[in-house]
Amino acid sequence: MLPKTGVEYGREFETREAAKFAGIPWPEFQAMPGPTRAAVVAHYRASGLIEAVLNEKANRKIKQVK
Repeated sequence: MLPKTGVEYGREFETREAAKFAGIPWPEFQAMPGPTRAAVVAHYRASGLIEAVLNEKANRKIKQVK
């Protein structure tokens, strides 16, 4: 589930998005060892969370200016 949205998606969708985010073709990603795939997914998740925090800060700043 995406935090604060209620949106849910399947594990394969997230895994494919992580591979795309990292620029790794899906067949190549599938052939990687499990711990390596997990590290790519973890990086994808962390990047998404950081982006969400930065966007939230920017939105708060915009609201303060108005």
